[in-house]
Amino acid sequence: MIVGPAFGIISGEQQQKELKKNGSLTKGLVVEKWKSTGKGNKEWLIVCKYNANGKAYTTFSIPDKENRFKLGDTVTVLYSYINPTNSAVVELSDFNR
Repeated sequence: MIVGPAFGIISGEQQQKELKKNGSLTKGLVVEKWKSTGKGNKEWLIVCKYNANGKAYTTFSIPDKENRFKLGDTVTVLYSYINPTNSAVVELSDFNR
């Protein structure tokens, strides 16, 4: 049971390192938004579409804890130009570029 969370932390750290090293910025569009229904804290989640290297990509669901964004809002997406599926919404992340 410890392996799962530890792997998630390591994987997240690797993703952040890759974004800091190989990151490019682009604009994205909020295309989905819903309130999580899981146990514990219920929070808003968003999904964004963005273009990178001439192709369209979609983020994984991203917590919008302050409920800042609505459908159709524009956000800044930081993505890895080597692996464009690795991405983060700058306004909702801790990246210091």
